[in-house]
Amino acid sequence: MNQLAKSYIILIPLVLLVSTGAAQQPRRALTFDGVNDWVTVADANSLDLTSGMTLEAWVYPTALGSAWRTAIMKERPSGLAYALYANDGAGRPSAFTGSELGVTGSSALTASTWTHLAATYSGSTLRLFVNGTQVATRSVGSALRVSANPLRIGGNAVWNEWFQGRIDEVRVYNRALTAAEVLS
Repeated sequence: MNQLAKSYIILIPLVLLVSTGAAQQPRRALTFDGVNDWVTVADANSLDLTSGMTLEAWVYPTALGSAWRTAIMKERPSGLAYALYANDGAGRPSAFTGSELGVTGSSALTASTWTHLAATYSGSTLRLFVNGTQVATRSVGSALRVSANPLRIGGNAVWNEWFQGRIDEVRVYNRALTAAEVLS
C-alpha cells in the first residue's frame, strides 16, 4: 500500500458514492443552494488532526460575491478547528487553522468553473493550492485544535456561511501532502 493511501483519514463516503473518479472533470457532485445545505460528518477521533493535515475538494461555485463560502470546516464551539473556503468574501479561496490564522489566494475563483482546492498544514506552515499550484503560505507554528463538533461540507453552523454550487471529491488527510502529491 502506498504512503498516500495509508494517510487517508476520511474520504467522505457520500461524496465518494457520487464522485466520478475523473479528477479533471467531476460530473456527479453534490449541489448546494447557498442558503442552508450542508453535509454533516459526525465527530470521530480520526478527524482530530493535531500535527498535520491536508484538505482537498473540487469546487464549482455558481455564486461568489461578498459571502464567505465554506467548502470544508471542522467546527468547534464559537470557531473552527480547520477550514477550507472557496470564497473569503472577496472571491478568493482561503484556509484556516483553529487559531484562525489563515492563508488567502491572490485571485478570485471563476464562477461556474471547476477548481481544485487544497490546504496543507505541516505542524508549522499552512499552504493553499489552487489547481495544484501553491498560491499562499504562512508560518503558523501551533497545533491544530481538537473538537467534538462535526465536520461539515458546504456550510457551517458557527457563522452560517453557505457554499452555492457543486462540491466533489472531498478528502481529509492526517498529514500534509507534498506539492507533488497535491498536483497528482
